[in-house]
Amino acid sequence: MATQPKVSINTTKKTTTSKTTKVAEKKPVMVQRDFVVEIKNNSSAIISHNPKVGRPIELSEYGDKDYVTIAELQEIKNGGKYLLSEYLILITDVIEGDCTIADIYSYIGIKSFVGDEIIDEHFFDNFITKAEYEDFEKIMSNAEIGFKSQVVQRSVKLYKEGKFTFAPKIEYLKNMTENEYLFGI
Repeated sequence: MATQPKVSINTTKKTTTSKTTKVAEKKPVMVQRDFVVEIKNNSSAIISHNPKVGRPIELSEYGDKDYVTIAELQEIKNGGKYLLSEYLILITDVIEGDCTIADIYSYIGIKSFVGDEIIDEHFFDNFITKAEYEDFEKIMSNAEIGFKSQVVQRSVKLYKEGKFTFAPKIEYLKNMTENEYLFGI
């Protein structure tokens, strides 16, 4: 009696054996425009969005949060502002709706991962303070300008709070921005 070849199922890669190929597809999530998410100001600036229809959104300082529907989030994205694509606003939680933060980012067309890490409210602080230098340098050298801007802005803030002191990363950011006084040192 011949034994069946073993086939492992992986959601991201095709797995091939000598006789069989199977691919498991991730089931698409149905995101609806009335789902509610929590957003956070990821900038030290005042974030303000005044749509033609609907309620205005104002996040006065870093860390301020508000609740918006997916429809409002799409309006922010489509309103010609870079609030989402440059990570000035982050989605921090799905309040109403059966989906994940990554599903929401995907639905509105915003990159939400760096490597395997989702860009959530803790991402930038963890990336700056905990990423290995080689990983930090590699990601920064390939990152988009909005991402780099957020890393620089948050690094300066963390440095002033005494939470970011790793000299090689500090030097890298000073060289990248061509500003030797970036951290006031």
